Amino acid sequence: MELNRIRKLCTRYRLLLLFLLPLTGCTSIYVDSMTQEIPVAEYRKLATVHPVQLLFEFQTNGVVNSVATDALKASVAEQVSSSGLFSEVTEDPVPGGALLGITVNNVAVTEDAF
Repeated sequence: MELNRIRKLCTRYRLLLLFLLPLTGCTSIYVDSMTQEIPVAEYRKLATVHPVQLLFEFQTNGVVNSVATDALKASVAEQVSSSGLFSEVTEDPVPGGALLGITVNNVAVTEDAF
């Protein structure tokens, strides 16, 4: 279930990139057609939810993109928080040490990629 939640978040940020990247010039976007949106109501939740420390990082071709990370961090935290899967989502360590790391890597498609 954790993997599905991460895929959902990544899908949303891929779609965000789909709309933002054309503003930078000529580009093409690929989003895997197997990626599906899962409604929050269909999440399988634990009877007792716990706090989690969220680590988010946006990368461009495997290199940290601090501008994009800073621009999206609050939105990602809100998405995770609104899922209802955790009692609290914070950047600080939490009791029990639960940790959720999300990395979005925007890899440029080049002519020699295929």
